[in-house]
Amino acid sequence: MLAIAGDDPVAKSSTFPTASELAFYDLGFPLLFPGNVQEVLDLGRLGFELSRYSGCWVGFKIVTNVSDEVGTAEVAPDRIVIADPGFEHEGKPWRATHGMVGFPPWGLEMERELVYGRLEAARAFATANRLNRITVDTPGAWLGITAAGKTYHDLREALRALGLDDDALRRHGVRLLQVRMLFPLAPGLVRAFARGLEELLVIEEKRSF
Repeated sequence: MLAIAGDDPVAKSSTFPTASELAFYDLGFPLLFPGNVQEVLDLGRLGFELSRYSGCWVGFKIVTNVSDEVGTAEVAPDRIVIADPGFEHEGKPWRATHGMVGFPPWGLEMERELVYGRLEAARAFATANRLNRITVDTPGAWLGITAAGKTYHDLREALRALGLDDDALRRHGVRLLQVRMLFPLAPGLVRAFARGLEELLVIEEKRSF
């Protein structure tokens, strides 16, 4: 199940600028953030599989400049191959169930399963299927830059305008991390990205998240 939020961070067609990350976090929804037409299709497919595997509703954040975008996308049926995370919960292979009732005394048990079961299953799914990835893996880098969704693609466009393609970024000691699933993050990937860096720059759309 995907819950789609239309965010307008620059108030292009809204009275106020909007950002839905904190709302999805409070609801306990894993959150995907596509940054272009291709990622809307790819992450849409992955989002349904993530929801099916974890048992969670999955947030899907689309900003104005993506919803208004026109582009070309690849749609081959075998483009997305889903990897099995092999996640275990309480010593058993994970299997999402939906039999609980959302009122006392079962509500507390549902909360425990969400935090320690479903969200951890979502984290394992994200790792196995590389929803977040180091896109420029520079050995011995001193600077790491990370951004999510449309902001990541804006970052890459700005770097290209400065003459900094992947090879130039490596020469200058820069490492990049693309975040397509904002929550929950996998600590192992973040540690691998940050290892050995002197500075870490996080570029965000609105409030820090």
